[in-house]
Amino acid sequence: MLLLRSVSDLQREIDDRISVEEKLAESEFLLTAAGNVGKLGGWEYDPATGQFSWTATCRNILQTDEESVRNESDLLRFFAEPYQLIIRAALHESTALGHSWDHELQLTTRDGIRKWVRFSATPLLNAEGQVSKIRGIIMDIDRYKTLELKLVKSIDQMAQKNSQLQSFTHILSHNLRNHSSNIALLADFVDESTLTKDNEELFQKIKTVSKHLNGTLDDLSQVIKIRDNQLEGEQLNIREVTRQVLSVLDESLHTSQAEIAMDFQEEEIFFPRIYLESILMNLLSNGIKYKKDHEHPLMRLRFYRSKTGLKVLEYSDQGKGIDLSLHADKIFGLYKTFHKHEDAHGVGLFLIKNQIEAQGGNIQVFSKVDAGITFKITFNENA
Repeated sequence: MLLLRSVSDLQREIDDRISVEEKLAESEFLLTAAGNVGKLGGWEYDPATGQFSWTATCRNILQTDEESVRNESDLLRFFAEPYQLIIRAALHESTALGHSWDHELQLTTRDGIRKWVRFSATPLLNAEGQVSKIRGIIMDIDRYKTLELKLVKSIDQMAQKNSQLQSFTHILSHNLRNHSSNIALLADFVDESTLTKDNEELFQKIKTVSKHLNGTLDDLSQVIKIRDNQLEGEQLNIREVTRQVLSVLDESLHTSQAEIAMDFQEEEIFFPRIYLESILMNLLSNGIKYKKDHEHPLMRLRFYRSKTGLKVLEYSDQGKGIDLSLHADKIFGLYKTFHKHEDAHGVGLFLIKNQIEAQGGNIQVFSKVDAGITFKITFNENA
């Protein structure tokens, strides 16, 4: 009976060991498969012997066998000199100071193929606090690193081209300004009383063209300033700034008998003052210009916090509106006008959009013909 119990216990122990070995084999298989898919291999370094051991995936990355990379000198042969210095320093700091490390390095495989790898390690300490082993991984990141370097190169090229374009724009604006100023100055010197009727008509056309050219250059200068300068914001009271803008527009508001409703649920906004004044000025002056014929302008300003926590300035009127099915992609374009008016230049909405986006915000528009227009400006105070 005792003998049968011992055999039974022995069988159970054997079964348990087989089960453990099967689980270990399964885990090893899964780890190897994961390493092959992720191109991630493990390695170990023994500071006492100076010897390395590598997993199969590591050897595949290096395109070599176990015996070819036994010590530090063997390993360094795969790396160019700048990277050799990094590896030497990293191994020394791990061994002497117990430091972990993680580097992106470029190696050359035994077959002469260059590839980027992520090479990292963590030291293991014995009971005395000394480094007994250094274990780490090598991951093949060549595909991602190559794409990253191409992206960085593209960004640098774009930055260089943008700088060249800005320089060209400044030079062009400056030179045109000189010529237009000279034309206007020469026109002022002309004694119009000495001109014939035909010449006088021609001269008036020249003065008109000169005036429009100067206006265009003024608009161009504003755009350049917005795109060149990231203005610093300041804490503003929206009600106070609106009151100042209304005082500037007082004559136009009075003449047109405009009505303005204000609903400010929030009072403060962090934004450049000159931009906020410009935005309010353009919105309100457009409301006056593009009112329905024979009607008084009715405008509304709302300032509130959205469900996402961002502050929103909403302007709406009951004016002529715009057919967005035809003009949605043009409404914020430079020199785009949608109604006949002697003061329509197509600059105001372009400036508003650029000023908002320069500070990390955005603007939306909703409109129908003869049903007015609504602009919804969302501010990003954390930009």
